[in-house]
Amino acid sequence: MTRLTIMTRFTALLIAALLLAAPPLRAQAQCAQMNDFTRDETRQLMSLLVAPEADPLDQLFAFEDLMCSVSPVVRNMALKAGATSGSADVRSQILFRALSQQQIIRVELGEGRAGDGTAGEYSNRILNMPVEAVNDVAGCISFQPPGKATCNQTHHLMLMGPGIRVFNRMKMDSSRWYTLNGDMTYSFGDTIDGELSLKGAVYPATIRLF
Repeated sequence: MTRLTIMTRFTALLIAALLLAAPPLRAQAQCAQMNDFTRDETRQLMSLLVAPEADPLDQLFAFEDLMCSVSPVVRNMALKAGATSGSADVRSQILFRALSQQQIIRVELGEGRAGDGTAGEYSNRILNMPVEAVNDVAGCISFQPPGKATCNQTHHLMLMGPGIRVFNRMKMDSSRWYTLNGDMTYSFGDTIDGELSLKGAVYPATIRLF
């Protein structure tokens, strides 16, 4: 093996290692800077996040700090820990951050029913919605480029209090587009649930957050 081949392979391995260690671009975009917390700092922030007597605003700040950690493990732990917060406002922020970290939001449809009582055509299906853009200020995730708007008007989900509203026109076969829409509510845990309409039927729906 020549020296050039060895150096080429070493460089490729080094680049791969750096890419794996680097925070996702979306996490970097949502942070003024990424933080390399000490163990004690991480432990204190995590304790504040789960303390039942903590002020919700302090919990929210602790969560945001942890989500800007350089460690992907710490960021994932912050999402799971924050989901147990007693504050609906904190959980709402955790819901949005969990969704906005995903490259593809997958909607699991259950057994649907059409208006005439027949089974929904898309029962027990998983629908993939690739995330195109995130607007933290508007609380919106777009599934198509939003252009100059804060949110794509026909392909998006919007944060609505303790849950989300989905409105996404999707190409379900070779030629027809249908609108997936409805509300989903988040309480605790790693899923958000609700009912979504699609092509004349209503389906129980679940999105896994982490």
